[in-house]
Amino acid sequence: MEFATPPFVTEFDARPNELFVNYLQYPREIINTIMATHLPLLIFTLVSLAILAFFYRRWWRKSHVFQDALAVSYPIRLLFFLPVAVIIFMGIRSSFGYWPANLSDATFSSSHIVNELAKNTLHSVGYAIYAKKKFYVNAKLYGHMDKNEAISRTRRLLKLGSPDLIAPEYPLFRDGANSFLPVGKAEKSGSYY
Repeated sequence: MEFATPPFVTEFDARPNELFVNYLQYPREIINTIMATHLPLLIFTLVSLAILAFFYRRWWRKSHVFQDALAVSYPIRLLFFLPVAVIIFMGIRSSFGYWPANLSDATFSSSHIVNELAKNTLHSVGYAIYAKKKFYVNAKLYGHMDKNEAISRTRRLLKLGSPDLIAPEYPLFRDGANSFLPVGKAEKSGSYY
């Protein structure tokens, strides 16, 4: 997952997120893009994974770590369970506060990309999948409305007169006072918003 992060950050100025998850629906386009733009990184990733798998398999054959761990008596396992469980629980929550940590807790800079680097890619993608399921809105619940009817209702609610169209291709543009000037200095600016 971390090998996919640098090209994604280069392209989108963010760690893999919901956009990353959405693009996984189109594997052919992803493979073509990776082959065309990131072939050296792909080769490096595959070689690195092969080397890692080779050395892990050699270590696994010589190692008796799991057999040794299972040979420990149950009272000693129980003795170690409580502190290990507390440490794992603290690691999952990442906080002693009432609410567990979330992605916004990693925000400490005014630079978006610096805040992105503080996150973990796997957590970022996992949170994107979680948020997509939790906050999914079914557009069918809202029914269907003609585009012109929607624009007409919006113009009426914004109190925009129909003959005052500034740019017909942008029916919600309007001419108004600039609200970003200091109080008492607002004037007719001719800006569109």
